[in-house]
Amino acid sequence: MLLHEFISELTIEIKNRFNITISKTNIVDLDSSTNTKFSRHLIVHMPTGELFADAVTCGIFVKRFIGRLAEDVATGEMIHKSPTLANHLFLYAKELPEDDKGKTDERPKTCFVDTGVYTRNRIFRLLQSMKYGKPSSAALRIAAANQFPFPQNFTTSNEDDAEVRICSIV
Repeated sequence: MLLHEFISELTIEIKNRFNITISKTNIVDLDSSTNTKFSRHLIVHMPTGELFADAVTCGIFVKRFIGRLAEDVATGEMIHKSPTLANHLFLYAKELPEDDKGKTDERPKTCFVDTGVYTRNRIFRLLQSMKYGKPSSAALRIAAANQFPFPQNFTTSNEDDAEVRICSIV
């Protein structure tokens, strides 16, 4: 429900900022979640090929979008239209050690969207890639909820072929 509400808000934001209408079929939804960590990667494929100039410019859009969501949460507007997003936009960053349980006021909250990936020299992950030292279950894969219409013959069995196809949709 969280991602459903987030994507709904994202489609509204893109419509309001750029006058471009998108749906879930324009969003590549990738998953690298494990039993201990939630991790989704969304790639918006604009219908007529529009792109941000670079990752930094995209990051500016994302940060403004998150700012609007935070304002909607603070004013109470978000709770009526996207209650799950309102309750989970900001989460406690780390689990407290056992001896500090009950001190939730001291834990910092952070947005569930990682805005740190939109830097000048950031390398974006490719389908089936995983971070060094992580288990194979953390490999970036197409999410079960994905509605982006990959070509019928799309396959990830040939890594070189998958890389070319993924790069062509970004």
